[in-house]
Amino acid sequence: MPSPSPSSDNDRGGRQSAFPAVLAGHLIGDWVIQTDWQAANKERSWKANQQHMVGYHVALAACAALVMPARRVAVLTAISWATHSIIDRRWPVRRLLAASGSEAFSGTTLGLLTADQALHLAILALTTTVLERRR
Repeated sequence: MPSPSPSSDNDRGGRQSAFPAVLAGHLIGDWVIQTDWQAANKERSWKANQQHMVGYHVALAACAALVMPARRVAVLTAISWATHSIIDRRWPVRRLLAASGSEAFSGTTLGLLTADQALHLAILALTTTVLERRR
C-alpha cells in the first residue's frame, strides 16, 4: 500500500502551521519587548497597557508575516490586540479563576501569570487555526 502524501495528512495541503511563528512573536512581545514600567502598570493604566500592545503586536505581526498572508496577519493582530488589552487589565483573569473555583490562586502572582498566558496562547492558537482553515 502506498504511503499517504503529506497533503492527505492535513487540510492545509502539506503546509505547516503558522502557530510556531505566532508563538515566537508572542514570546518576544510579552517577555522581551515589554518594559518593566508597562508590566507594573498595565493593569491600572491604559497608557501603559496600550504602549505594551504596540510593542507586543509589532513583534507578533512581524513573526506572523513570515508565514501568513497580510490580511490574516491583520485579522490575527486585531483579535489579539482587543483580547490581550482586556486580559492584561487582570480583572477578567481574576473573575475567571474565581468562577472556576480558584479564587485563592487568582490572588497569587503565579496564578495570574499562568492564567494570563494560558488565555493569550489559547486565543492565538484558536485564531491561527481558524484563519488557516479559511480559504
